[in-house]
Amino acid sequence: MPATPHCAMNMLWNTQVVDTCIIFSSWHVHNTAQFVMSFFAIALLGVAYEGIRYIQHKYDAYLMGTSVVVNGGQSQESLLEGLRASPGLCVTPFQRAIRAVLYGGGVLLSFFLMLMFMTYNAYIILAVVVGAITGHFIFNPQLTILAAKGAGCH
Repeated sequence: MPATPHCAMNMLWNTQVVDTCIIFSSWHVHNTAQFVMSFFAIALLGVAYEGIRYIQHKYDAYLMGTSVVVNGGQSQESLLEGLRASPGLCVTPFQRAIRAVLYGGGVLLSFFLMLMFMTYNAYIILAVVVGAITGHFIFNPQLTILAAKGAGCH
């Protein structure tokens, strides 16, 4: 009787394709076609992470726009200094809940991507990076001073 394929978990840099398991034993890659589909799924998760960050930024900007009256003659630097000096804007519990859910979704997705990165599989790592690059390209068309958050787990 032939041996059944099993998940390979490498703790060293590798380029294994067949019998790779990605996070779950149920995400068991049995052939190259499945690996290619997994590559694109992982890249899409990277794009989704950047999308969540974009939505968070836009929602916060919306909340600031509805809570703060901006002086038309005020420079961006003085506006930023004013925001930094203020203790923060008050938002309703519902708005805080939305912000918390968006934050939690971003944290969940970022740790999920980190676990994929920790497979030490060069192709999976590449998929995460390709997703981050693509997502950043799609969701960050403008240079903004407030978008100072860099790559990290969350």
